[in-house]
Amino acid sequence: MKKLILSVSLLGVLFGAQADLVAMCGACGPTGKKAVKAPAPAFAFTLKDQDAKPVSLKEHAGKIVVLEWINWGCPFDRRHHQAGTMKRLAEKYKPKGVVWLGIDSTKSHNVKAIKKWHTQQKMPFPVLDDHTGTVGRMFGARTTPHMIVLNKKHEVAYNGAIDDDPGGRKLKAGTALNYVDQALGELLAGKAVSVPKTKPYGCSVKYAPAPKTAKAPDFTLKDHNGKEVKLSALAGKTIVLEWMNPGCPVVRRHYAAKTMVTLAKKYRDKGVVWLAVNSTHSANQAKNKAFAKQHDLPYAILDDRDGTVGRKYGARTTPHMFIVDAKGQLVYNGAIDDDPGGRRLKQGKAKNHVDVILTQLAAGKAVAPTQSKPYGCSVKYARK
Repeated sequence: MKKLILSVSLLGVLFGAQADLVAMCGACGPTGKKAVKAPAPAFAFTLKDQDAKPVSLKEHAGKIVVLEWINWGCPFDRRHHQAGTMKRLAEKYKPKGVVWLGIDSTKSHNVKAIKKWHTQQKMPFPVLDDHTGTVGRMFGARTTPHMIVLNKKHEVAYNGAIDDDPGGRKLKAGTALNYVDQALGELLAGKAVSVPKTKPYGCSVKYAPAPKTAKAPDFTLKDHNGKEVKLSALAGKTIVLEWMNPGCPVVRRHYAAKTMVTLAKKYRDKGVVWLAVNSTHSANQAKNKAFAKQHDLPYAILDDRDGTVGRKYGARTTPHMFIVDAKGQLVYNGAIDDDPGGRRLKQGKAKNHVDVILTQLAAGKAVAPTQSKPYGCSVKYARK
């Protein structure tokens, strides 16, 4: 198979990023009655197209981009492509500067197979090879088709189905509401997308199995005292990376309950290093230092205000927890516990995933779970 060129955030392929982009309204249905608080930033990537030519999201900076997950073996996909649904939309909006990219995350497909189908269907847009599932997992693509529309700042403006017609009857009658067409029209008119999220329908994406572990990306950041902290300098130690934002109510809840501080102190004598990372665009050393002093933190808060490290790790929420074992392998990615609502935390009944995993590592046991769905506020990354 052709080699995949990657510049995506690593963690999605390791642990299977969730389908709901955290900054988007998780409760929105097809009516889109609930509004998005803030668009989620898209993840940069480079993939090879049907001609083995590298195509990167970055090269389309400043343009609206449509990402369509494709699998020609799926009856839903075939139905839409036979009806010309995507072709017509791509051709309609191309003169208006909209870029349409198909992405095939099917594990059994490669550039050669994509080329054959692309030629047969006379596709008017490139189809990219993501057979490892890296990009699909990062964007949380669940079905084929699954549509994601990025605005000119490459924030996720729409995520979901192509239309409101899973059964296909409205498509034949020409009465289906095409959500992508609607979103593109609104974006080009300078309006907010009225329906930012719907439930995608189709065949499940046939992902390749995700690797269980991979080496943690190295980084160097300054802590709240101005001291440089380099991850690789901590080789041989278990490291907890906690994405945080003092302005997030969920983070404040955990700090009021001393969740992180208690855990950090519990495992400090066992050689575990705890590092908080603040990727909030408005963060700075003074703010981090004030928060550390207020809560008498036994660990450093690292300044990642430009979001470089957060994006590299795929941090989505605050809090979002990552654990690196003594060999430098990422062994956990997800939530601090199983209690998004906070009720069990107050009762002392929440299952703390980080506590469980650190205990397993100390005992030399296999880690379980290796992932969970993070919850909290979306990371407030700097615009790019």
